[in-house]
Amino acid sequence: MSPQILREIVAKLVEKGIDDEIVEAFVFNVGKFALQIPGVYETTKLNKIDPHDNMFLAAAYESKADYLVSYDKKSLLPLKHFQGTQILSPHLFLRVLFSV
Repeated sequence: MSPQILREIVAKLVEKGIDDEIVEAFVFNVGKFALQIPGVYETTKLNKIDPHDNMFLAAAYESKADYLVSYDKKSLLPLKHFQGTQILSPHLFLRVLFSV
């Protein structure tokens, strides 16, 4: 979890009117369980991709992630791979995860 991604998620939760206590519990649990990365990498702005999605690609690269899981059919899923990270829908990721 990079600081940029955490800020984005919290902003979206607040924007959707999620109760402050739930947001605080989420942030606490992310701090406790998620791999924390500094978020110092940036990706080159890719054509046909939402600029906000670049932070997810940068975090995947920085953390050397095997997988990036997304519902984003517009810009992330069509990439399929980025710098050694496979980009999958949640459904496909679960298939990979449980086929091992």
